[in-house]
Amino acid sequence: MAGVCALFRDSPQRMQLARMAVDPAFQGKGFGWQLMEFALNYAKDAGVQSVYLLSNTCLNAAISMYEKAGFQAISRDQHPIYARCNIVMEKRL
Repeated sequence: MAGVCALFRDSPQRMQLARMAVDPAFQGKGFGWQLMEFALNYAKDAGVQSVYLLSNTCLNAAISMYEKAGFQAISRDQHPIYARCNIVMEKRL
């Protein structure tokens, strides 16, 4: 398995992209991008208006990929629940 991701529906209009990970042996080969594109297309087909994600700014490659895909930071503070999260990003579909 090269990678995984999940989508969680928060409401009829919004989903969370979560558990996004690519095995180190497959990183840098476009698998993360393919996973994200598949998830975003699935969300769009499901009729949601936006997808958001929780991450950490130390994950430079991931943050860069999310920005390239059109995600924008909506919060850059320590998350109140998830200690490892210091950025929330969202993409409007």
